[in-house]
Formats: sequence, structure tokens, C-alpha cells
Amino acid sequence: MKVLAMDTSSTVATVSIVSDEKVEGEIYLNHKMQHSVILFPMIERLLEITENSLKDIDIIAVSGGPGSFTGLRIGVAAAKGIVQGSNKSFITVSSLEAMAYQQGSFDGVICPIMDALRDNVYTALYEYKAGELINIIPIDALHIDELLEKLEAYNKILFCGDAVSIHFGKIKDRLKDRAYFSSKNNMLPRASSIGEIALKKYYKGEVSDIYTFSPLYIRKSQAEREYEKGQVRRLSDFIVEDMKLEDIDDVYEVEVLSFKTPWSKEAFQTELTRNSCAVYKVLRYKEKVIGYAGMWCMIDEGHITNIAVHPEFRGQGLGEKLVDVLIEEAQKDI
Repeated sequence: MKVLAMDTSSTVATVSIVSDEKVEGEIYLNHKMQHSVILFPMIERLLEITENSLKDIDIIAVSGGPGSFTGLRIGVAAAKGIVQGSNKSFITVSSLEAMAYQQGSFDGVICPIMDALRDNVYTALYEYKAGELINIIPIDALHIDELLEKLEAYNKILFCGDAVSIHFGKIKDRLKDRAYFSSKNNMLPRASSIGEIALKKYYKGEVSDIYTFSPLYIRKSQAEREYEKGQVRRLSDFIVEDMKLEDIDDVYEVEVLSFKTPWSKEAFQTELTRNSCAVYKVLRYKEKVIGYAGMWCMIDEGHITNIAVHPEFRGQGLGEKLVDVLIEEAQKDI
């Protein structure tokens, strides 16, 4: 059996091909969160250099969460797309389990922690018993202080995950010599671990359904939480302003989450500094750029060049708000 495994639950984008005999290959990139752009090229390249084709793959495995809302959607959608219309099996693996699996036979408890914002972490607790990884506390979202209080009951705890760098000082202060930390090589999920666990699941008959499975988010997205609190109810909560050079990093983040072939940062910079016909607006929510739109005004015509809204803020009429502002701008010269 051969598994094509992928993980996009964190800042890392990683793909691997794992067979019953070995890990045939793995690509692991931890350079900006641009999963929507690089995931399929990574898969194509891995298949090429390992001399495989999709026909050789029996199982598609993917991290099912928890982790980044957008990252999880990208990975799960890609995996489902490959499986659909084929006879390949679809298996999901917890990103926390994958990180714990990577820690070998650590002789204490393993505590993966992923950043859930506002000093919260996605976490669970694992330990090895007779060579098998056992989940001893189920997946949850906890404030870091609440988690550390729970961990007072254990004598030896190994931490891994992207939240380690955020809470390292607090962990050391609270647990002192009882706290251990993973190596950089195993700090974040690897697709090869997803693939190895997926093989074990396959032989146990633990296969997922592409039509019913959805990622394990645990917590709702920021937009959903704020909407339920009555904080995202009016379009007036969002401010449209002229795009400035200092906005480009945020604009680029929205761009790569929205398009398969995104514009570069340099392209936006050129539009703002060299194109006298260009009009670009950003949409802000609580000082954060969560959308943008651009237009070229030429004589008596206006051509929209690009428009995008961050995935977590879609479905609220914000794209229409941006278009309305561009129309108003175009009418100024009429």
C-alpha cells in the first residue's frame, strides 16, 4: 500500500509518500503560510522525483485538525478533490496525534500545543504504552494557564507544536525541570507521520468519508465568534480606506489565501507607485486589513483588476461593499 499524505494545519506545508516498507519521500516547507499556492506543485514534484503517479497511490491522508482554519480547509479540500471519482481511500489524522507520534518513545507524557490565539492552545495529552501511542486526555482548546494547571499532576512532560515558542517562558517558569521540548525537526507536524498513522488506521478499517468529514476546528472562527456576540453585524463595522505601501504585507496574505496564482508584493507596490490609472482600496476590521479591491480608471471607463476578502470574513456582503466604493470612485471623474 502507498499513502500520499499532506498537512497544512500550521505554518508548515508538507507532503509525503509512505509505503508499507518505507517513507519514499517528503517535502517540508516552513516559509510563509502560502499553502493554497504551493500545495499542488509540491505534490506534483514529490510524485515526479519518487517516480510515482497518482495511479500508484492507494490512500490519500490529510491532517483533519485542529489548527489553522484556512490551512485545514486547503488541505482537506485538496485531499477530497484527489479522492473524488477514484477508488482511493480517504483517511484523516489529528495534527496533534501526528506531532506526538514524532516524539518516539518518550518516557513521560507528550503535550502538543497549537496556537489558538488570545493565549489559548489546541492540545491533548499522549503517552507511549507498550510501544503504542495512547491518547490519555482528549483534544480540547484551553487557556495556557488552565493547561499548565492540569499538567501539575505529571512529572515529565514533552511539549511540541507552534505554540511552544509563544509560551516557552511561562511553561518553564511553571513546570521548571519537568518540562521538555521537542527538537526543531519534530516540533511541527510532518506529512510522513500523517502517512504512517494513516497506514495503521487503514489496516484497522478506520477510513473516513469524503462526503461527511469536516475538519476539527474545536473553536469557531473569529468571524463566527464575533458575529454571535453581536460584534460583526453591520457593514459599518468595516472601514474602507486608500491602500498604502505599509498595507501590502496584509494585502498579500489575503491574496495568497484567495487565488491559486496570486499577485506578488512587488506587483502591488508597482500599482501604487507607478500606475497613475490605478485606484486601490483596503477593507479594515479592527485595524487589520481583511480585504482589498483595485481598479484602473481610463478615460470614461473603470476596470476592476482584483478583489478579495479573507476567507474568515466572507459571506457578509463585504465584497459588494468594496465594489460599491470602486463605483463611487469611478463616478467622481464623470
